[in-house]
Amino acid sequence: MAEKQDILVIGGGIAGLTAGLHAARAGKTTRILIGAALGGNLLSIEKIEGLSDYPDGVAGFELCPTIQMGAAEAGATFSMVEADNITREGDLWRVRTAEGDIEAGAVILASGTSFRRLGVPGEDRLFGRGVSQCASCDAPLLRDKRVVVVGGGDSAMQEALTLIGIVSHITILTDGETLTAQQSFIDRVTGNGSVEVKTGVTVEEILGETVVEGVRYWDESGAADIEVEGVFVFVGMTPNAAYLDGLIVFDPQGKIPVDEAMATGLPGLFAAGTLRASAACRATASAEDGGSPPSPQSVISAARDTNREVFMADRITVHDPRGYPPKVTGKRLAPRAQSLDGKVVYLVDCLFDNSDVFMDEMRDWFAEHMPGVETPVIKPRESWVDDPDMRAVVAEKGDAAILGVGL
Repeated sequence: MAEKQDILVIGGGIAGLTAGLHAARAGKTTRILIGAALGGNLLSIEKIEGLSDYPDGVAGFELCPTIQMGAAEAGATFSMVEADNITREGDLWRVRTAEGDIEAGAVILASGTSFRRLGVPGEDRLFGRGVSQCASCDAPLLRDKRVVVVGGGDSAMQEALTLIGIVSHITILTDGETLTAQQSFIDRVTGNGSVEVKTGVTVEEILGETVVEGVRYWDESGAADIEVEGVFVFVGMTPNAAYLDGLIVFDPQGKIPVDEAMATGLPGLFAAGTLRASAACRATASAEDGGSPPSPQSVISAARDTNREVFMADRITVHDPRGYPPKVTGKRLAPRAQSLDGKVVYLVDCLFDNSDVFMDEMRDWFAEHMPGVETPVIKPRESWVDDPDMRAVVAEKGDAAILGVGL
């Protein structure tokens, strides 16, 4: 028998999480399908700007877990599966997943987009060997090296800002006549002496046999090679919409046309975030899309909170007893909340082994800000969810903060 929900949200990025948060606050039973990883593309963004709650900006890997925590506290539940298929059955939508079918009066499509590839020789062969689409992940591996960023939009500029100060030199290649990102991003990137911009350029090949050794490109002067050891590709997005095949007529860009209420034209079916047509492809716009999610009958006009019910740690010193990476101070940390066996579990990642001081600080923070939450120390194995020790703690103590060592 299919599970029943008032609202089903497909997608665990900022649009889906924000929609789920407001739907749950409106008293609707809400399930969010977050897929394999919470946060989607935002996990790779080092600094998201333009959000009123974060005047200094916020990392994607902090923002999305914070919104998820608020959604969980409002009553939303989560599944780490993707939608395989969606069909209309009577007055309800039926969504098929690997864990079983879910029926809902309304479905919010917020499955987002994936980074597009260049499709040139050498790209697939060298992906993960110098070709990347995540600067925050791979920049440390290219410290003091020369790299290329391909693209001229917001994503390309944000990744370039992440690379500045880590790599020795950045060449930005874009096929447009100008950069198309927000002007504030462009000014900060081009104002750095380690950055060179080449416009009107077409990348033809990524060079190297086992690792990246260079890029071959073409401009009005002809073909040219540039020696680099890393290539970061940000040339647009491809909608994650295979599960909608045959259900909706997409626009020429493969996105979903909607009206001002985010309705698709099919009863009870809405789209939000970068999946919808005319989306700005920015985190702030996706959050606004999710701010007024639909009920089975109509769109909920939910007032936006100025004081979010979230928990953000104050400045905490992260002590690394090994001395590598160098000591990090003033790092903002936010617990990640996940649903496990129907209960909320706060997962605090610690990247350093034997960091007793860090663990003590986190316990103190939980004691001050969340006094009702237990804080046992769990040695994680390959997966949080599959750890029987964690399940035992949650079963015994209810909502718990699991502090992990040596992740």
